[in-house]
Amino acid sequence: MKRSTLLSAGLVIYLFLFWKKIDEIVASIVSLCSYCLLTLSELTSPATYWRHDVWEFWLAAVVWLGGGVYIMWKIWQDFQGQTVAQKWRLRPVGFLAILAFIAVCAPFLTPIGPNKQGDLVTTRLLGPLSRGALVHTVPQDTEPVELSSLQRSYEKSNNLLLQQNISFHAQPHDEPNETSATKMSSIRFLFGTDDIGRDVFSRVVFGTRVSLGIGLCATIGSLLIGVIVGFLAGYTNRALDTILMRLTDLMLSIPSIFLVVAVMAFLGTSITSLIILLSLTGWMGIARTVRTEVLRLREKEFILAARLLHQSGWNILRKHMLPNLKPILVVAATLQFGSAVLAEASLSFLGLGIQPPTASWGNMLWQSLSSLHSGWWLGFFPGALLAAVLIALHYAVKDGVRQA
Repeated sequence: MKRSTLLSAGLVIYLFLFWKKIDEIVASIVSLCSYCLLTLSELTSPATYWRHDVWEFWLAAVVWLGGGVYIMWKIWQDFQGQTVAQKWRLRPVGFLAILAFIAVCAPFLTPIGPNKQGDLVTTRLLGPLSRGALVHTVPQDTEPVELSSLQRSYEKSNNLLLQQNISFHAQPHDEPNETSATKMSSIRFLFGTDDIGRDVFSRVVFGTRVSLGIGLCATIGSLLIGVIVGFLAGYTNRALDTILMRLTDLMLSIPSIFLVVAVMAFLGTSITSLIILLSLTGWMGIARTVRTEVLRLREKEFILAARLLHQSGWNILRKHMLPNLKPILVVAATLQFGSAVLAEASLSFLGLGIQPPTASWGNMLWQSLSSLHSGWWLGFFPGALLAAVLIALHYAVKDGVRQA
């Protein structure tokens, strides 16, 4: 498949989704602009109008518009002949980038919120591609409140984004007539519904954000700790090297998953503690790899010249070591990212990671056990996506090692 064909198909899909979700996208932009204007015009603290439940829509709108600009820019480059026509094949990094884009833009790609429950009688355990109906309840007029035009537009856009007046149920055979108080629209459950009437597709998409976000944060933490420990062990004196390496050996001798399980069971479950624990138990391999490479680089002529010029250790690490360590760190970070995602899924499956009703791939697999025979799709889709991410990371490491 040629590059131009792929870009054109991507633009068509983007414009179709943009047209389907134009109300939410416009409301997100209006909400963000109204928030900025309110804090600037009234000279009040940003916390006065801050809504913690709408910031994800602001981020999704910015990334969504940026993705459209990027696609059109690539098409313009291809039209101008600035890129060489080439055959396209699915690359692991491209697959992961698309998955990250889906995770960030989850509010615009899902038909309903991940924790929104439908009518339990009619929407429980509906199979994939089942049809349903969204009921939009028009809010009744209340007492008039003195609000400025900016405040009114801010509240109106937030109410639209948060879907406060939306419910859903299975598609009836005879749809009731629309009244002045309600408005009905069609919905399709692509991945079916779970045992309490929630849309599985919405939960899988939002679970992608949680699982990949925790994996990314834990990888960054492990990378920082591993680089610092490896550099100190390989570049400084032998006594500190011995202490740090024995500490690394001690951490490696303890199974990480059992240590995390023990600490989480004792301290309780939270996203912050999970990220910290995964970071503190995943740096050892990175540290040993960095130490080995630093021991090799410290005898090079450009490092000796930098030391003769009395450059600080931080400058040597930043200007001379890290550029040479970059290929190794990319491979190590990719491996650690896969391990962190799998560890989060394992802990959530055991009930010690992300707690319901927040969706993640691990706790969705755990919740599917009770309906394994009557609802195979509950565990199939999050499990297939988890396997696809791990396979993509494997091939990304393979490509990275080949290019290093």
